[in-house]
Amino acid sequence: DGHGAGNRGAAARHSPTIDMASMLLEISASVIGFTDTPAGHTVYNLSCRVAAEGGVGRKTFVVDRRFSEFQEMHAEIQQMLPSIPASFPVSKTVFSSEATKRERVDKFQDYLRAAVAAAGPAPPPALLRFLGVDVSKIEEAVAAASRGEPAVAPSRCAPEPESEPLGSPFGVVSAPSSSDTNEALRDGIKGDNAADCMRLLDAKADPNFRDRRGDCPLHLACMFNRQQVVKALLEHGADPMLKNAAGELPTKIASVTLRMKIDKFQSTGKF
Repeated sequence: DGHGAGNRGAAARHSPTIDMASMLLEISASVIGFTDTPAGHTVYNLSCRVAAEGGVGRKTFVVDRRFSEFQEMHAEIQQMLPSIPASFPVSKTVFSSEATKRERVDKFQDYLRAAVAAAGPAPPPALLRFLGVDVSKIEEAVAAASRGEPAVAPSRCAPEPESEPLGSPFGVVSAPSSSDTNEALRDGIKGDNAADCMRLLDAKADPNFRDRRGDCPLHLACMFNRQQVVKALLEHGADPMLKNAAGELPTKIASVTLRMKIDKFQSTGKF
């Protein structure tokens, strides 16, 4: 069909034929924390978004990766992406304290941001595997769009009949609009976007919701030292006495200055 081929060509743009192998991708990835597993391992939590060029088939999901998986991925992509360091820039120790793990979160974030930027819209397969990207899902969305079919991404106007299971290739996908708002609040905190966080709180995002690692928004805001967001969360009803899955209060992972501000708010109602 000439008309369908033309549509698919417009979607691919950079390919004269309908070649899904050359499909361009829009990817963002953030290292948002870490989890100590019952087996004694530490995994680092990645929040990823991927879509075909133009936002077609956008998916948001979470994957967990161990230190060794970062190293293995780096070994595979370094020759393809010469702008990233030749040696993996994060050191590994036999014993790692909580402070060391938090420091690694920042270092992994810097590394991953550089790798994704260096890869551009055509990431190496090793990077896609590491991020947990199932390109076939994006290909299906692009093919549907080229046929003029509506996108199957989650809608904010109506809930999906069923969300994807935890073990799916795209990890956790929020279905109801309230869950989307809460996930967006979490992303706003990690992305240092205070304006978005304020808007989402005003739009009734839950200031006490727990993510899949058991952290509340206040834990994340304290971890990343987002003072303006901490203030807004408290004013919108965030409970500073809620503990995360590790049994920590937000104040335990807050800076000294931020801890004092939270204590002041609890006693006086003023930040």
